[in-house]
Amino acid sequence: MPLDGKRIVVTGGTGGVGQPLVQGLLSRGAHVTLLGRTPPPDAPRLAHVPADFATERGLIAAADALSSLRADSLVHLAGEQYFGLFDQQAPADILRSYHINLAAPALLSRAVLPGMKARGSGHIIFAGSVFGSIPFAHFAAYSSAKAGLAALALALSRENAGSGVSFTCAVPRAIRTAMASERIRKFASVAGFKFDDPQAVANRLLAIIESGRGDMGPGFPESLFMRLHGIAPSLVTAGVRGTNAKARQLLSSE
Repeated sequence: MPLDGKRIVVTGGTGGVGQPLVQGLLSRGAHVTLLGRTPPPDAPRLAHVPADFATERGLIAAADALSSLRADSLVHLAGEQYFGLFDQQAPADILRSYHINLAAPALLSRAVLPGMKARGSGHIIFAGSVFGSIPFAHFAAYSSAKAGLAALALALSRENAGSGVSFTCAVPRAIRTAMASERIRKFASVAGFKFDDPQAVANRLLAIIESGRGDMGPGFPESLFMRLHGIAPSLVTAGVRGTNAKARQLLSSE
């Protein structure tokens, strides 16, 4: 799909992946609207709609605002992550996590679907996670929200088959952005996790948006563990015991 003149809405557009993605979209002639709290720098064909995804009121207001806009593509990048014991995560923070990571993509997608279906074309891209396919200890709220996001993308794809609207749940590995806090980076270091470069992830997303469809996987070895978890989750549970122990040790030392 040539992007010149296309109208693309992006959440999380001022983040580590969002910034290079937006620049790539603008360089190809797209009209980009950022939905979120942080206004972007002034640029031609770049608009901003203030939105707060952390509360029910803010989500409903954002969905109402989006329903009046034309969106040829909607890209969900906004997210947040918590690493720690679930029973020590504040209830308000748990709700906030589900609002941002799952409820926002659901409500915003609902807002643009009628227009896309009426035009017979559209593309909605969700930012998934390996943690949605392999639920990790100490990432309970985040993992379960991302699992729900993957299910949402697949359910919508099946529900809207033949409508001309396509759905992508992009699943990179961990990305070197501000969302990966210092605590998470320490855990990744002791667990041997690798981080992807934000620009590289943005380039892959840009290619998917240009094609109008497609998938993004995390590569090896994460892709192997995702397949294995789908077949024999108990084997993966046994395989991550050492990683869980390292996480507990790291958390107890703080």
